[in-house]
Amino acid sequence: MKPALQITGLSKKYFKGDRQPYINLRDTIINIATSPRSIFSPKIEVSKLGHNEFWALKDINLTVNPGEILGIIGSNGAGKSTLLKILSRITFPSTGQISLNGRIASLLEVGTGFHLELTGRENIFLNGAILGMSRQEVKRKFNEIVEFSGVSKFLDTPVKHYSSGMRVRLGFAVAAHLDSEILLIDEVLAVGDAAFQQKSLGKMNDITKSEGRTIIFISHDMGAIQNLCRRCVLLEDGKIKKIGQTQNIIKYYLNSKNGFRPIHHFPTIKAKKMQIRKIKVLNHHNQSSAQIEAYKPFSVEVDYDINEIIPGAHLGLSLNDQKGNYVFFSSDMDNNQHLLIDKKLGSHKAIFRFPANEHLSLNLGTHYLRLSLGIPDNITYDQVDNLKINIHDSVERKQLIRNGSRPGIFLVDTKWEHLPAR
Repeated sequence: MKPALQITGLSKKYFKGDRQPYINLRDTIINIATSPRSIFSPKIEVSKLGHNEFWALKDINLTVNPGEILGIIGSNGAGKSTLLKILSRITFPSTGQISLNGRIASLLEVGTGFHLELTGRENIFLNGAILGMSRQEVKRKFNEIVEFSGVSKFLDTPVKHYSSGMRVRLGFAVAAHLDSEILLIDEVLAVGDAAFQQKSLGKMNDITKSEGRTIIFISHDMGAIQNLCRRCVLLEDGKIKKIGQTQNIIKYYLNSKNGFRPIHHFPTIKAKKMQIRKIKVLNHHNQSSAQIEAYKPFSVEVDYDINEIIPGAHLGLSLNDQKGNYVFFSSDMDNNQHLLIDKKLGSHKAIFRFPANEHLSLNLGTHYLRLSLGIPDNITYDQVDNLKINIHDSVERKQLIRNGSRPGIFLVDTKWEHLPAR
């Protein structure tokens, strides 16, 4: 069987700094004058790094089969989005080859592939034309796309007036229903509401089984990756660290991240509009510790900088359990709506408090924190993933609960009453 996608020796380098240096006409004339032969035999070493360059991807070799959903995971900056942008022809590789067996549709960022001045209806036909479909072919799929997206009331409204969630719903519906053999999906689905996310994940599963289409799926949601993908790639520093069965790759990734450190520092990058500088986990004694006793509260302190005032930006915290299940999300705006307009330039500190008590606790085992700065359902300016904390039980309670942990996300101290038999 011919692979749907074959990647050989793929690398991509970028320039570190505000802008890529360029050679002007004067420099070119001087170079020719000092070295006349250089114009006839230029030496371009794309496989080597120049001054202030770095590898965003390095020597990627990968084969994806038809009908496969391949998951790609890794920390921020690992090269996941760069790989999908190269496959989508948004940017070009520095070295390497890509062999595609079919047409590609992609959903990489909110609004990708849409002309904002055109209506939703017009953008559906535009995307079909880009994929090489005739107007009649698009018409046959049109009603399915509109029904799936749920934006029928706004179909003749310019897309620039859509919310980010509406753009994602329409974008996914277009990508999933039009005739492409390969579908590329980045973390953008996280923008949609929970119901649409589940609907989209179900659709992805359906089109691979019923239509034999190939999907490459990037997500920080380990639960979604595990449910959809039999095979998974772990990217680290632009290289493939591991590839194999999804469950094994996720377990390796989560267990290899950071250790149980309670304090994490991050270098200052002034080019960022908002940036997390320090994260500290504290136990119920207000001591720095990533070891949290069950049924006891804990807190997370976050130091961050705002370098540009962005209305609506907020700090969010989410938690996943060791199986990748999404446990909860919380925002610093939940009980501080004034923060929507009152955040000022400079350094800030926020404290999240988890209100465990004697009746309710996170389940035992490793959990993973994610902190993010950005605008809800729109854009993320900074994000830190997979900071590990461990929920452990007291000696006294271990004696009460045989084998320690129980199934589920939470431990709940319920009450039972036994009545005499009649």
